[in-house]
Amino acid sequence: MGRRPTENGIVFRTNGYRYISIGILLTAAVFYSVGDRSLFMRLWSLPLLALTVRGYRLALIVLDGKVKVRGWLYTRTIPFSDILQVEVGAYAGVWTGGGTLWWVDELVLLRRISLARTPVDAVIGLHSKGKVELIATQLREMITAEPGRANTS
Repeated sequence: MGRRPTENGIVFRTNGYRYISIGILLTAAVFYSVGDRSLFMRLWSLPLLALTVRGYRLALIVLDGKVKVRGWLYTRTIPFSDILQVEVGAYAGVWTGGGTLWWVDELVLLRRISLARTPVDAVIGLHSKGKVELIATQLREMITAEPGRANTS
């Protein structure tokens, strides 16, 4: 969790999806080792492996006045000037069937141009732990520290 400076910028992520990815890989290895080499396993193994690897690499990267959001299927780069607010909201993703989970927080970027809400899948966590709020606070400080920027809270 949290800030990890690298040569490619400062990386923010929580470990929830990393643990899920490792669990999926271990489960697939067990099924394969017990001899389940059915057509179903063969058809789903490559997409499952691709999503598992991608889930392990989910991140929010801050570099040179931009935020790079590495999601499940896309990577989106958003300049600081396009971010109106950094919020913490209830997690609403693929695992919730269209609803939200009040006990899981997710980082959300409110974009200036379209007022679109961009959820950051890489930064989720249990509400009681406060990790997502800490990351949101750090990101707000980085954005407001940019010359000529107003408050983003």
